Formats: sequence, structure tokens, C-alpha cells
Amino acid sequence: MKRVLLLNPPGRRLYVRDYYCSKVSKSNYIYQSVDLLMQSGFLSRDFRVDLLDGMVLGWSAERCLRYVANLQPEGILALSGSVSAREDLEFLERVREVTRARILVSGDLFLENAGLLFDQFSCLDGVLLNFSSEFTSDFFSGHTGPLPGILQRGEVQDAIENSVDGMLTGEWDAPVPRHDLFFGLPYTYPFVRHRHFATVLTDFACPYRCDFCVFAPLAHRARPTDSVSEELRFLKRMGIKELYLSDQTFGPNPDRAHALCEILRSRGPFGWVCFLRADLADPSLLDAMKEAGCHTIMFGVESGSDEILLRHRKGFGKERIREAIARCKERDIDTVATFIVGFPEDDENTIRDTVSFALSLDCTYASFNRFVPRFSTRARRDCLERKLVDGAVLEMDQSGHEGVMGTESLTSEEVDRLRRKAVASFYLRPSFLVGRLFCIRSWWDIRRELGGGVRVLGGLF
Repeated sequence: MKRVLLLNPPGRRLYVRDYYCSKVSKSNYIYQSVDLLMQSGFLSRDFRVDLLDGMVLGWSAERCLRYVANLQPEGILALSGSVSAREDLEFLERVREVTRARILVSGDLFLENAGLLFDQFSCLDGVLLNFSSEFTSDFFSGHTGPLPGILQRGEVQDAIENSVDGMLTGEWDAPVPRHDLFFGLPYTYPFVRHRHFATVLTDFACPYRCDFCVFAPLAHRARPTDSVSEELRFLKRMGIKELYLSDQTFGPNPDRAHALCEILRSRGPFGWVCFLRADLADPSLLDAMKEAGCHTIMFGVESGSDEILLRHRKGFGKERIREAIARCKERDIDTVATFIVGFPEDDENTIRDTVSFALSLDCTYASFNRFVPRFSTRARRDCLERKLVDGAVLEMDQSGHEGVMGTESLTSEEVDRLRRKAVASFYLRPSFLVGRLFCIRSWWDIRRELGGGVRVLGGLF
């Protein structure tokens, strides 16, 4: 049987390349890439599938190349990201020198102007624009005609909008992923409560249209609940007790959300973490999630300015966020509020308002990220028109380690200073530090809290 290798390339820094997002890991975490995970099920129907996650293994480029050369797969599905664009593609050029495999690549970098990258890098045979595509087996089998969700060398595409008609729509019945390939590798995630955990995806993309998000142009596709149930049954047999639900937002369809909660409850017990929009956090859903094992919810808050939230089509304001986090606290559900610092409209006052809002929310954790004009987004087009960013720049890191642009009134360095101040204001509060001590439940919690704290401080100083 022919081989296909799932490849997360090595790197000079610890990169997270996952689900059209790429960044430097802020607190030394790296989890299973959902792109590779979901494709492992599709590809295993027709190929022998291997995994090389050079990033989590910490392997050098040379060691990874020797592995690929010895394996000699017929196909390679590789990750790349805008955070490590040149590094990734130069590595794949070297992979081309040691194997004759067809190379298909997935990542945020390719959601815009993928054709230009074909011109610059001869190693690329195709780009996976939609990892919910079931047609990757056809690609690796040598099919040369159009394939939904895949752009092949020689086909014309200037931007992702030109490929929407080729994207897959409707229900997404994915096979059970090959979690066994990923099991035992030293993956970590900040909010899980067990060393061994699995990443699960119940739907693809997002039905909402925030203009800074790469998912706005992509068609939202939900998996049948029976398919998710089968996967959870498999994970339970593996002994997995903790899940990271990688959906961009849990529960956009209330009936389906309650059905998933019942499946999680009955297939468990599982502890789990997920993303949820504040306007979906009604009491009945939170009750169902808590009963099903959910212990931590991440909310995209973004800004402490209602005007900025409105301009970027978030869909709700600060009061809805405050209500959602208060409801979680009532149910003893931990909350993570994620913020974006450096929107084009941000100035020193609006960023201070964002920090003040973060401190007032009483959330368990907060994450402050730099605004990035992400490929294929409406916000990126706006930044290009306003000449806030150079369109030729490929490398972008949304974690905040390195900025690519300032705002209309702040330089990139000033935004970085304010972001660091925001992190210090939240995490160095005596009330926060004492509160975390009282939440210690196990040796795993001690390791997680101390390790995360050290890495957050290291990022500051």
C-alpha cells in the first residue's frame, strides 16, 4: 500500500501551525494540528499513513530530512504558516531533494495569492484550501482535474474568493481520525487537566463574519452527531479523558449543541475545553455543557471598545461578554478571555480601555494578542488600502512576539509596549496569583500553573 506522510515541519522557534492560524507558542504549548488530524481519517482509507511532527518532537531539520528520505512516501501533506513562511517553504524545497513525493500543503499562508507561491517554490504540487475536503486521496493518486478544496499547480487562483465555488459545502461526514498516530507524543495545551488529551473537531469553519477572521470567507460545515459519537467512543477505548474541542465556536446551532452535550456526557466522562461566542452562552446551554464535563470556555472578547467591536462586525458588545463570563462563574466554569491589541483604530486610550475591561471581567485567564492583517480577510484589505501594512510581507505572528504593523496613531513598538503592559497588569495582580494557588487540585495543576507562569514572565522580560 502506498504511503502518505503527515508532516509538521521543524522550526527555529516553537511554532503552532493549526487551522489556518500560525504563531509562536506563547507559553510553550503545542497541540495536535487539526488539519493533519482530520485528514488522517480520509487518507487512511486508501493509503498507509505516517506522522512526523518535527515541531513537537523537537527534531532538527537534518533529522527530519533523514526520516523522510528513509520513509520515501509517495505523498506528503505538510503544514506551513505565515509565522514561519520562508523557513517552511525552504525546508520543503529540501524535502523535494530527498523524495519524489507529491507535496500538498495546508496553512493560512495559502489562503491568498497561492499562485504566487507556486511560482516561487517549485516543491509545491498543490495547496489544500479546505482541510474538510475528502479529495486528498484523489490528489495523491495522481488525479489532475479540478478537485474541490484543492488548488493544484497550473490552476489559476488570485485569492481565496475565486475558489469559493470549488469549496465543499453542506454536511461534513468525516471518518474517525487516526488519533493513535498522535497518542503518546508530548503535546500540551494550557487549559486541559490531564497529560493525555485529544483534539476533536465537530464542525468546520464558522458561520459568523468577523472581518479580521480567516474563516469569514469559508463555508461552515457541521459533522453529523453520529460521526462525532463514533469518534468519542474510539477515544474512550484509548483511555482518553480530556478533550480540546477545536470548533471555532461551539454550538452555533442550539439543538445540535445540546445533542453534542448529551453525546459527550453519555460517551464520557470527559473533561473538555472549547471556544464559545458570548451571544450563545445562554443558561440552558451552559448547564448542559457543565453536566457534560466542560470545565473551561474561551471567549473571543477582542476589544474594550464597543465602537471597534461594531466596526469589525463582532456581532455583540461588552455587556453581552460580561453576562456570559458571569454565568460561567456561577457554574464554576473557568473562562479565558482573548483580546486583540493593535486594531487599526486603536490608540493608547482604547487599549487602556481594553485592559481595564479585562481586569473588570473576573475571567480566569486572559490572552492579549497582536492584531494581524490575516490573509484573505476584509480587515487585511482595509489595512492595505490605508497603507498600514506592506502587502509583500509574508511572515506574520499573531501571538504578539513580533508585530508587522502599527495603528493609525501608534507605532508597532508602541503597540508592543502596551500589549506587554496589559499582560503584566493582568497576571501580576496579587489577587490573580493568590486565586490560582487556591485552584490547585493536583500535581498536574501545579506543573501547569508554575510552568505557564514562568513562560508568561519570560515572554514579558
